[in-house]
Amino acid sequence: MTLQKQTSRHGKQLEMAILTTVWEQINKVGYQELTIKEVAQLAHTNKNTVYRHWPNKAVLVLAAYAQFGPKPKIQLSSIGKLRDDESVT
Repeated sequence: MTLQKQTSRHGKQLEMAILTTVWEQINKVGYQELTIKEVAQLAHTNKNTVYRHWPNKAVLVLAAYAQFGPKPKIQLSSIGKLRDDESVT
């Protein structure tokens, strides 16, 4: 039996691991039951690392929602060109 050494994650890889864990947990247990301690354990990091990137649970959940939540579909219609506006002199 060979044990593989787990390499340390940094930067975007670590951030995505944490945000993925938050998104999974928020959908599984909800906001009230979500804890930073459990997120850190499931993401294989520690609470200090999580708090270094996000100051509290609310900001962490918002970051996960921004990453994985539904994106609004916004269509802006063209109102013409400023040069064509006669009121501009």
